[in-house]
Amino acid sequence: MMTFDEYEVAINSEFTLQGTLTKPKADGKYAAVVIIAGSGEIDRDGTIVPLKLEANIYKDLAHVMARLGVVTLRFDKRGVGKSDGEFLKTGMWDLVSDIESTITYLKEQSFVDPENIILAGHSEGCMLATVVNARTPVNGLILLTGAAESLEEATKRQREIAYKEFKEQKGIKGKLMRLLNVEKRGEKQMEKIKEKMMNTEKDTIKVGFKPMNAKWFREHFQHDIYKDLQQVTCPVLAIAGDKDIQADPERAKRIGDYVKGDSEVHVIKDMDHSLKSFEGDFKALEFKKNYEEGARKPLHPELEEIIANWMDTYFISQYAGSKTSTLKICESEEVRRKSNCL
Repeated sequence: MMTFDEYEVAINSEFTLQGTLTKPKADGKYAAVVIIAGSGEIDRDGTIVPLKLEANIYKDLAHVMARLGVVTLRFDKRGVGKSDGEFLKTGMWDLVSDIESTITYLKEQSFVDPENIILAGHSEGCMLATVVNARTPVNGLILLTGAAESLEEATKRQREIAYKEFKEQKGIKGKLMRLLNVEKRGEKQMEKIKEKMMNTEKDTIKVGFKPMNAKWFREHFQHDIYKDLQQVTCPVLAIAGDKDIQADPERAKRIGDYVKGDSEVHVIKDMDHSLKSFEGDFKALEFKKNYEEGARKPLHPELEEIIANWMDTYFISQYAGSKTSTLKICESEEVRRKSNCL
């Protein structure tokens, strides 16, 4: 296990981005990982800013990588934390451009091997990593709870789960939801909002009294993530959790149908969207409570084990020979027992 240094850095993009870099203390050139956050106002460490909820999932992930002997860079999105810019006016392509700037930054560092750059995306970060790779090819992709799924598909599934739970509520609440036909009404309202976003060139729109980032939604909805997946030739590690209600684990299983590089897929038992352990039924209507209770938990131990093994295979241990496209099967009974690996 390697010791590492950690310090603040500034990354030049359209706006100056502030980030945290970890590097092994020993001299040398190392593989480097850019950690890409999920959607919303989430900072470099994984704090959900509007809720002041310090989950630290990206900080913990960076430290897992650093102990393996890998450089990591995590950063505040534009308009979040210490980074310049306006979050509500930031579109998908702005985020893509900022990630490309982090890649450029890493390649300029003397201790980084420019031929070993990996993007590790979480949730929306999976989509962004896939889009970036199609424009600026990297050497590896780690897709955490969000692989092979578009934003439109993910949000539709989230609504379906919520509608189901609304209607299954006991007593007067559930009866009222069923009488009001909450699903039909909700989808009709969503179609109106979507139409408004797609038919404007404005960065933001008002939905009721609340501003919404129309540019971000519009650019996501207009982009075909599956075409980008088909351009992937580098090794891919996709990890999902069977307690995830925000990204569909079934879609992650299909990653090998799209990418041309090696792909390894795991669905971890009792892991939720935040990469933490969760036992019981994860309810959409209780997600805030569940995430608050899980904020101080460490990353799921199987997640750490799988990432360490994959990183060792492709970027840490010396590897001789060429790789061909394959969907990797679990290599050990221990990993197979603890996760649903394909």
